[in-house]
Amino acid sequence: MILLLPVEILFQILRFVAVKDLAILRGVCKYLHETVFEGSLLKRFVVNDSITFTDSDLSNILMYANQLETLSLFRCSQITGEFTENLVLDKFVSLRVLNVAHTNINDKALCDILKNTHNLRCLWINDCPNINDKSVNTICSLSFLEEMYIGHTYLEDVTGLTTDGLFQIVANCSGIKRLNVEQFVLIGNEFIRLVKTGSNLRVLDVSGSDICDEDMTVATEYLTKMEVLFLINCRVTELKKNKFKNKFLHY
Repeated sequence: MILLLPVEILFQILRFVAVKDLAILRGVCKYLHETVFEGSLLKRFVVNDSITFTDSDLSNILMYANQLETLSLFRCSQITGEFTENLVLDKFVSLRVLNVAHTNINDKALCDILKNTHNLRCLWINDCPNINDKSVNTICSLSFLEEMYIGHTYLEDVTGLTTDGLFQIVANCSGIKRLNVEQFVLIGNEFIRLVKTGSNLRVLDVSGSDICDEDMTVATEYLTKMEVLFLINCRVTELKKNKFKNKFLHY
């Protein structure tokens, strides 16, 4: 019988159970309730690529996640942020990774979550059409942020963040080492300003931007810490790329 297994083995088995099914287990018996909801299984909550998972579903499960460290809702298009309205927001105090890319979460919900995090390291808000510069000040308060993804994949899902908002975030979150602004369509002087402001950046994706050889020449002095630079579909020539291949990896 599964309940007779050592708790370590039971944990390994339950890790393969869908998150929505884990919520059902709380009603089976006291032992499973304590194992699932008072243990560590719900420290990492991942539901990706779902068109049926809703704010209500998320609210019901987050009620029992007291030490959540990872929340990923990638491409859960029914998520709008309503799940934060009746939720005790200190649920997010231990959050380190938040991925709401390709959802319909709004500024208010995002800010409600971020205001209650103290150790967030990674933030994905790319392709979120309902997020704009209203979130910028709250994002700027994330002093431990190391990775941020705010680029675009589909034009119809372009985030409302402006270049001014982007620069404000990079200037205030000096710990960011990896930044994705793919299809943000930066022009040359904006690219130069970005790498100058983000002096600690190690990995940067500016694919789809209007950057040319001359811009790369000017930006060179600010790329001393850069390890990987993505310039896909930019106007930088192969000749110029080859001149930089010994400075950092280029794609």
